[in-house]
Amino acid sequence: MVEDPDRAERFVTIILNHSERLATLIGDLLTLSEMESGEFSLQLHPVPLAATIRHAAGLVELKAGEKGIVLDISVPDDTPAVLADQGRLEQVFINLLDNAVKYTPGSGRVTVAVTDGEGAVIVRVSDTGAGIPPQSLPRIFERFYRVDTARSRDQGGTGLGLAIVKHIVQLHGGTISVESTPGKGSSFVLTLRKA
Repeated sequence: MVEDPDRAERFVTIILNHSERLATLIGDLLTLSEMESGEFSLQLHPVPLAATIRHAAGLVELKAGEKGIVLDISVPDDTPAVLADQGRLEQVFINLLDNAVKYTPGSGRVTVAVTDGEGAVIVRVSDTGAGIPPQSLPRIFERFYRVDTARSRDQGGTGLGLAIVKHIVQLHGGTISVESTPGKGSSFVLTLRKA
């Protein structure tokens, strides 16, 4: 470290990045394990959906801005509340928005739109990113599945985020699906029960 401080700093940075990635992987595995244990419980309350989505968008806003991506959060203030666990619901939207920003090239757009359905609220998180090939769509919510492993590794992530999102949505009695056109982007569509 004394003889070559630049090289030492480079190695320490690599070690730090790998240890942070390992900590994230362990955290995601623990979250999935907890959800599948049968002892996992949600604290369900009426949750203001508009405020929850805006809060999640605020957490990815800086990353989007650095890439020149427009975040279009079309969620009216009078959007009905949903019956949810506030923290877990935020986790869903943070994950979906972070993925959308991560896989959308610069100057793209990420949009969140809400539709008031009968007994449920439908949320669509869309991007103008690379899209997902048709053969990958049935597997996108599987643990560790990555559409492009080389690109995913460069971007970070554990390959567990969408599996966690699906579990959380299902535990809330909702559904999630994905629509995508390669080269044009993807849309994740959630239904959540009204409070």
